[in-house]
Amino acid sequence: MNRKATLVSVTLLIFTSFLPITTHAGFNGDTVSVVFQGPSSSPIDFGSQTVGSGVEFSGAWAFNSMLSQVWNITIDIFDNGVKLYWEEITHFNPEVPNGGNLATTAPDGFKFDLTFGSSSVPPLFLTSFNSSGYFSPHVSSLDTLSLTGPHSVHIGFTRFDSTDNYTLMTAIPEPATYAMLLTGLGLLGFMAPRRKESAV
Repeated sequence: MNRKATLVSVTLLIFTSFLPITTHAGFNGDTVSVVFQGPSSSPIDFGSQTVGSGVEFSGAWAFNSMLSQVWNITIDIFDNGVKLYWEEITHFNPEVPNGGNLATTAPDGFKFDLTFGSSSVPPLFLTSFNSSGYFSPHVSSLDTLSLTGPHSVHIGFTRFDSTDNYTLMTAIPEPATYAMLLTGLGLLGFMAPRRKESAV
């Protein structure tokens, strides 16, 4: 191998060492249970469901007994991640459309604990977020995302806006990353020395 090909090989080795590792969670078909707790309220046990197509969990949570602020919470679990969505259906400021919000100064003011029956939970990352509402700062309030056991994950937030949507997924390289890797491998093959055929 000549010096150019060696240089390309070393460059590829360094480059690929920084690539994110593709992790297949494989949640489909497994059972999962979810417990939610908001500030100053008792935990809500959403029960257990089998992960498949469609939404696994949906239910209402009220901030207080007066029902001045009520959110509908939806949890959709797919093969490689979790989608959390909530929308305020009753709020304290009826003259402002979609204008409710609730924030805490302490971490994990709103927390979800997911436990899978058999799937080992890989590290999850926030891949998309959007928020709307009159008082929404339009910034993520995801505060805690940690594995609490081989089959469980804890997700905590400091804020509930009138409409929030979070998607958490395992680490998957972007298509552009694959393209760069394939280009580098192609260059390596092109620059590798070719053996000369022996003269007959």
